[in-house]
Amino acid sequence: MNPLHLGRNVRAFNRLRHIARVLTHHGFGHAVARLNLGRFVPLWMFRKHTEDTAADPKASSIGRRLRLVFEELGPTFVKLGQMLSTRPDLLPADVREELRLLQDHVPPFDNATAMEIISTDLGKPIGECFAWISEEPMASASIGQVYRARLPNKQEIVIKVRRPGIEQTIATDMQLIRWLAESLVSLMPESRIYRPVMIVEEFDQALSRELDYINEGATTDRFAKAFADDPGIRIPKVFWDYTSPRVLTIESLPGFNIDEL
Repeated sequence: MNPLHLGRNVRAFNRLRHIARVLTHHGFGHAVARLNLGRFVPLWMFRKHTEDTAADPKASSIGRRLRLVFEELGPTFVKLGQMLSTRPDLLPADVREELRLLQDHVPPFDNATAMEIISTDLGKPIGECFAWISEEPMASASIGQVYRARLPNKQEIVIKVRRPGIEQTIATDMQLIRWLAESLVSLMPESRIYRPVMIVEEFDQALSRELDYINEGATTDRFAKAFADDPGIRIPKVFWDYTSPRVLTIESLPGFNIDEL
């Protein structure tokens, strides 16, 4: 995909311009120039942020700057950074440590929209599905947000609802990320040791699976069957009558973040 051809797709064109400016802002102007994206960035921005990066030793950390780029570019890039943080075969330890700091700091979407998605996908009003559901989400991330609820039989559950419009956002970003990876290989041969095209293909497959809650539910069920005889492991039950590609309903289990250990 040539960036000049993006004129027919205003959304993708504007997104590519934003990506080029964010990269430049965080000290990757040299890469922007080599990828022939300099036309998207004002000359003053190139000069200012090149000088800033050179003057500030802390700002020169590649890992830190990558993390800031991913955070500013939003959900798709945050997910990419999180994946890269688990790849010691691709990135040095200091870069991976920075990328591990990436979190899905995404404001929750409208509750009425979430309830409409649940009702539409389950085919009945919320009141007929659940005895109770929380008025506010207990957590919100890049792909979806989670509500506490209770089934008519008093079973405590959590409901994950996919963020509306996230598919289009990710589709646009993946189109551009794939083009960037191919451009890296072509225009920056030294990047080939990191296998950018292969990384993007793996990432695309993983993200596609994560968008489909049916797949997540099936994976959870497989884990439950695999560890059914191990008393030290507890896997939440999936309630398939209350699950769809956009809605995942599972048993509520007490616990805490593994980092607290």
